Amino acid sequence: MAGLNLLRAYLELGRIEEGEALLARMHALGNPTIRQHLDQFAHAFGRQRAGA
Repeated sequence: MAGLNLLRAYLELGRIEEGEALLARMHALGNPTIRQHLDQFAHAFGRQRAGA
């Protein structure tokens, strides 16, 4: 849960690179219970990077 909270904070602060780096580390853990949340964050960071 702490990782998801950090991702949320990075997203809200616009700290895309840090958020994506943490996202990659969390994906590497292969935890299926949070995969959907990680995918949502990946899309959100992608939208933010695109300026949408």
